[in-house]
Amino acid sequence: MRTSIRIILLIILIAALVCVLLISGKSVGANNKGVSAYNQDQFDEAIDFFAKAAYRSPEDIDIQNNLATANYKSGQKENAGAIYSSVSDSLIASDENRFEALFGLGNIAFENNDFDTAADFYKQALKVDPTDMDAKYNLEKTLQAKEQKQNQENKNQQNQQNEDQNQKEQDRKKQEDLKNQMNENDKKQQENEQKSREAKQKEHQLNNDPQSTPQEREKNQQESEQLKKEKQELDKQRQDINEEIKKEIKAQEEKARQKHQQMQQIKVEHKENQQHQASQSQDDTQDKKQQDQPLQDLQEQQSNPDKKENMSAETLLNYYNQAEQNSNNKPKRITQAPNVARPSKDW
Repeated sequence: MRTSIRIILLIILIAALVCVLLISGKSVGANNKGVSAYNQDQFDEAIDFFAKAAYRSPEDIDIQNNLATANYKSGQKENAGAIYSSVSDSLIASDENRFEALFGLGNIAFENNDFDTAADFYKQALKVDPTDMDAKYNLEKTLQAKEQKQNQENKNQQNQQNEDQNQKEQDRKKQEDLKNQMNENDKKQQENEQKSREAKQKEHQLNNDPQSTPQEREKNQQESEQLKKEKQELDKQRQDINEEIKKEIKAQEEKARQKHQQMQQIKVEHKENQQHQASQSQDDTQDKKQQDQPLQDLQEQQSNPDKKENMSAETLLNYYNQAEQNSNNKPKRITQAPNVARPSKDW
């Protein structure tokens, strides 16, 4: 009886082992097909193979990274970012896995022009592997791009200020012109009223003067009619000026509303940047064990750029933190796009 039970248990164990091997073999095969498709730039096909392999071996972090990288290369950066984030937070991920995930997240943030976030991810990647030259390269490029973006934003801000000033001057001139038109209209209205009163008085005199001729009365009548036409034209002109003034007031109110919205958005972005910088500063401070010695090492390494590869992790991060602070004054040499990790584990 006991022998039969042992035989049954052994059979079950063997069957389970065979199933595991079959599933593992299928996942390996799917992954290798994905790598082959990836290397031929067939990224959508590679995604299908990596997804199958990941479904069969969800605990294999290498396959997860391959799937994320294929999504990244196919342009599906949101999917890639979600997978990379999962890998970077995984408790079973190796340092190599975590580095590739952080590296990929940095690339995605870079291409989204979120250079602060990209720099953070590259720094985290360098904490995992301080000797990786691609991460160093991408971090330097990110700092340069951040500087260029800031310079462009400053330039755009200056241009906007100039445009705002020019627009204010144009608005002032237009308002002044409308004011002058209204004053001129008032003046002509007063003159027309004075002439109309004089014409009525003259008409009364001519009607009561037995010696007045028909020609004189007709001429006075024509002058009165002309004054009435002028009055109508002046009233129409005054109405048009009032309409222009209303439009101008409405336009000014709309500009003020838009300006207020822009200022509110700037305040929100400024607050977010301050919070981000404060958080980054706190992280950097926690990473430092001693400040004086790393800074001395930094100065020595800055005078010998070729030795950066041999820096300790702490000195290296201090170097890039200092480089970020000085980036506005020291443009970097970078001209190419960030490097992208390729799929791994071709069994």
